[in-house]
Amino acid sequence: MNSNNIFHPRDIVFKDDARHQTGFFSHVETWYYDAIFENGYSVVSLINVIHIGKLGTVLSGIFFYKDGKLLKINRKRYPLRQFCGSEDTLLLKIKNKHIINGKIEPNGDWKYQIKRGDEEYGFDLQLVKTMKPFKGKTYLGKWLVIPGFSVSGELTINGKTMQVTGNGYHDHNIYPLKAPFITKGYFFGKIPLENANAIWAQVQKKSEMQSLVILSKPDSYTSIHPDQILFTIEKKCRDHRKTMPYSCRLQVDDSRLQLDVNFSPITYHYIGIPATNYWRYHMQYQGTYKSETKEKSISEIDIAEYLSFF
Repeated sequence: MNSNNIFHPRDIVFKDDARHQTGFFSHVETWYYDAIFENGYSVVSLINVIHIGKLGTVLSGIFFYKDGKLLKINRKRYPLRQFCGSEDTLLLKIKNKHIINGKIEPNGDWKYQIKRGDEEYGFDLQLVKTMKPFKGKTYLGKWLVIPGFSVSGELTINGKTMQVTGNGYHDHNIYPLKAPFITKGYFFGKIPLENANAIWAQVQKKSEMQSLVILSKPDSYTSIHPDQILFTIEKKCRDHRKTMPYSCRLQVDDSRLQLDVNFSPITYHYIGIPATNYWRYHMQYQGTYKSETKEKSISEIDIAEYLSFF
């Protein structure tokens, strides 16, 4: 097996989640967050920074869902000069407005505040890390993951503000501008388990597939060897004149995790991005898993995404 297929996660420090500009002439950097609340609402926040030297653009998106159904999209484009990101800590601003602010509390908690939107559709959320974060390299580029947060705060839908609690996820990606020419895209999701998450991804290079499953817990993470992973796309469908995965099965046979899960979307929608086709799903997972000595059934809904270039 090609050793480049194997994902090797490593520990991160808080600064790793800050902006990375020094030392890069050009690259794409993204900060993605999602949260699923106990009342059936869910949200996604996405910041994409594309720069070549001192020139570039910033793409901002926030998405609101109820029971997986899309309620509202707010997408905007800004010139790079209107974006500010600290390289020492997690602090992102657009037009001098705080978007994301992270800090380490005196008790050691990693705490993030995300404030997006307006008086009609918006949120002001506090996220506290509950799972051990990691970073590593995929075929696409550098990938940093905080697999789990407890989330609380305010959510505003159609002018009505409510208190919400739930669970969240965050990843931070850095990849070169040439990525669309050397990779085909990726398929990604996460499966909530009891006090753990199973994060899965298929990253497609031109002629090779990188299969990843990472078992994440509050104090540890484990990368499963690709030989122990069987990922099957059982059904595809056409949308926006493109083919996308629909029904899938994921099987893992490892001493640390045994997993057999079928999944398909309860909802999905297409998001148009230049030179990119992107779908976001709310996936229904059904199956079983065994971690160490415990065997459990799975019936969960979580957010997944599929991206293909060109």
